[in-house]
Amino acid sequence: MTQTGKTVYVLENCVFAYQLWWELDVYWKYKVHDSRWYEPLKQRLGRRGVELVKHQFMKPGWSRFRVHSRPELSPQNVVGLIQTYLREFLHGELPDAIHGSFRIQSCGSLTSQTLRDVAASAVEQELDRSGDANVQSLQIQQLVDLSQPQSCTHGEFCYNLHIVLDLDTEQIPKIKDFLEMAHDHVMRTSQRLSYRLLQATILPHHLDLALGGPIDVSPGDIALTYMNGLADACQRRPVFCFRVYIGTLGG
Repeated sequence: MTQTGKTVYVLENCVFAYQLWWELDVYWKYKVHDSRWYEPLKQRLGRRGVELVKHQFMKPGWSRFRVHSRPELSPQNVVGLIQTYLREFLHGELPDAIHGSFRIQSCGSLTSQTLRDVAASAVEQELDRSGDANVQSLQIQQLVDLSQPQSCTHGEFCYNLHIVLDLDTEQIPKIKDFLEMAHDHVMRTSQRLSYRLLQATILPHHLDLALGGPIDVSPGDIALTYMNGLADACQRRPVFCFRVYIGTLGG
């Protein structure tokens, strides 16, 4: 089936499985020890798709938050919501209580090195199964240090993602040609949009990506960009299943 005149994949028609965890540092202008604002902040953030899991005063003037967010929210959205609501809750007692500066970092149990090991094993299994030596040439491995913080206005960030996109092979009559196209598309898209692509595992049943993203682009939009680009290249055929996995990478 070919889609005409509309985007194939959007947030509303895809099912997202996600583990999007962040560590956010916020800096106070005063020596703050009272956290009575925590529960109201947690409730209000929850209504906006941000789950506030933990708060800790690292020292007076420095708060660290552990949060989980939905795929449609960029790291910049997460920072903005927390800073805005903190200012609102404290406006009466401590006007303009926090600095605009921040540090946000993706976190999780899965690391880029673990993904490299898993990718190597998956490629080896596919070589054993298919005997197709071209499988190796389709894989992308780049020298990108995802642990290196990136700078932005008022702060710094590490925004690293693991994305798994399952192929709908019934929509792909020539899988070898498609996989070659997928390799080129992933490279071009990453370069064009300044996604810091570390690796792409390209196999006959799925694409597995590890990359660093821009702070103002949501995980969901990054995944959909790759999906829709390849769908458009195939006359807007739904070449991917309408399910996506997105998770944040740890150090």
